[in-house]
Parts: sequence; C-alpha cells; structure tokens
Amino acid sequence: MAAVKWVNEVYGGVNLYGRKIPLEVKYYNDDTKKDLVQALTERLITVDKVHFILSTYSSPLVTAQAPITEKYKYVLVNWGAATDYIYEQGYKYVVGIFTPASKYLVTALEALRSIDPNLKKTAIMYKDDEFNRASGIGASLKAKEMGFQIVYEKVYPTDIKDFTPYITELARSGAEALFVSAHYADGQLLTKQLADAGVNFKYIAINVAACLQSYYETLGKLAEGILCPSQWEPGTKYSPALARSMGIEWFGPTTEEFMPFFRNVTGDPKILPSYHSGLGAAAVLALVKAIETAQSLDQDAIRQAFNKLHLMTFYGVIKIDPATGSQVGHEMVLGQWQNGRFVIVWPQEAAEARLYYPLPTWDEKRAGKTASY
Repeated sequence: MAAVKWVNEVYGGVNLYGRKIPLEVKYYNDDTKKDLVQALTERLITVDKVHFILSTYSSPLVTAQAPITEKYKYVLVNWGAATDYIYEQGYKYVVGIFTPASKYLVTALEALRSIDPNLKKTAIMYKDDEFNRASGIGASLKAKEMGFQIVYEKVYPTDIKDFTPYITELARSGAEALFVSAHYADGQLLTKQLADAGVNFKYIAINVAACLQSYYETLGKLAEGILCPSQWEPGTKYSPALARSMGIEWFGPTTEEFMPFFRNVTGDPKILPSYHSGLGAAAVLALVKAIETAQSLDQDAIRQAFNKLHLMTFYGVIKIDPATGSQVGHEMVLGQWQNGRFVIVWPQEAAEARLYYPLPTWDEKRAGKTASY
C-alpha cells in the first residue's frame, strides 16, 4: 500500500491513454490456505474484475495461485515466491520480482571471491526442503563454476535437532568458508553448536535465519560477522545517481522517500520495513512501468512490456527473462552483523559498510570482539 500511495500522491497516477489514472487495490486474506488462494484469485478475476494480480506470499501458495491466473491468461506479478519451480512450468503470464532461490547464495560467493581470491576450500550445507535444496544446489553449481573446491556438501533433515555429526565432519574437512541455506531454528542451532564446538571459519554465510534481528538477540556476540543474503534491506544504497552511472532508468521513490509512506501505512513511526515490503513495492512499481510501456490494459501487451523493462528502483535492478518470466536483473544484497547492527556490505555499489573479513573466532567474540573496523 505504501508504493500505491506514492504512485497516486506523488507520481500522480499511471500515465495511460493520455491521462493520469490512480491505482486501486482489492485484496482478501487467504489464511495461508492453498484452496482459498485459488478461490480468491478466481474471484478477483471473475467477480471483482481486477485488471492485474499481485501474488500472495510464500512459494507453496504462489505455486497454487499460478495455474489460476494462467487459466484466465492474467499477468501474475510474483513478489512472494522464491521457488524456481514456477518458472519451469512453461507459464506464459507469470513475471518474477523475487530473485529465485537458486541464486540466493550467489552474491555471498562473489563477495568472497572478490575479497579473498586465494581461498579455495568451501563447505555447503542445506535443509532438505524445496526452497533450501534449490538454494544449496544453486550455490554448489555456482561455486564449482567459480573455481571453489567444495570439500564438504551435505543436505540435512527438516526436523534436525542436533548438528554434532555434521560439525565433526566439517572440522575434519579443512573448509575455510561455510555456506548454509536454512530457516530460522536450524540456522540459529547450527551457529550455536559451531560456537560450542569451537569450529571456526574465515567466512560464514547463512540464508534467511541470520538476517533476522532475533538471530542476534538470541546469539549475542556470537552472531558478529555472520553474513546473510537478503532480497533487500533498508540500508541498501540504490539511487538515481547509481542508475545513471549504469545507464539504467530509475523509477520510483528512493528508500528515504519511501519510508514516510511506509510508516504512514503501518502507523508506527519507528518501524523499519522488511525485505517483504521492498519486494511488494517493487512489484507495484514494475507493474506501473509495464502498463505505461504497453499503453494498454491488455494482458498479453502487459506481459510483452515486462520483457522490455530494465530499470532500477530502491529495491534494485528489475529485468525479466522473456522466455520464463524469471527475475534476472536483481542481485541479492549481502548483510553482515557488525557491532550489533545488520548492515549491507555487498554489492559494493549498494553497500553501507565495508565487509569485515576474516571472521573473528568464536573465542574472540566471546571475549567481546566485534566485526567492525
């Protein structure tokens, strides 16, 4: 809603048919139920007669939603699902804003290669579910392509309660960097057990879990220096000047300009937006540009217009693969816990701080050392 308010109140509405037309939003609560997602999506199309559909949130729910929009030949702007599966089904009307799961850890690999070209031995672990398998396998393929030596690669069960056997193997592997695709509970547990065992790495990147404030609140100083890829964070420094330097069109508010609209919608003057808010806003902005490019509300014209988009918003670059609809322009940003703050450290052009490397050891962190220069 914050991006819709910006479009209507600052931008003046969508430039269409020689007029400025405001956006209107119709939405329902799907209660995270697949059958309800499908029924409500059909209702939006057939009863409410909306022009376009912004996706629901979560890979399982969007996976259930896509066949409905495809059935009615409606563009579905996917801002809520990271799964690669959706783009492997031959759908013609799905376009993605989310960087797919298979690319989640790529920025972390690229950052490591840049700061330490000589490091070779890496370890990769990932949870045995759809999202984390895609993320872990994608990281493994990219690491090999980049010339890293994967000395340890393991998938672990979704109900894991003890990482000790894996940590014993990790300690023997000789890995200097660790990449993990995990959700919150297992990501936090692995970190704690690595610290308890005193198994150190120069570089640790953990998907999803380590991005959360609760991760640091639970682990304290042990979280210092841990890296986490994110779709977007409020500290990311994308700007009109950066877009100009890259020869890309800028569209929408800057992060600073977006914040008052976000806080107005939430009613909380102190709250910071999560990456979900950035994604949702980017979906709205990309749809507006597609409509303006097409100068039409026809679904096929809009889908073709999405193929032509190459722009930067405060969320980052947006560019669609014409064949699959997958997002190919947006890079994950890499955050790191530094002195109790989660700050963006990569890519360098969007960073707010310098990446701290190598990690302090667990003992050094217990003694009070932070990952700050």
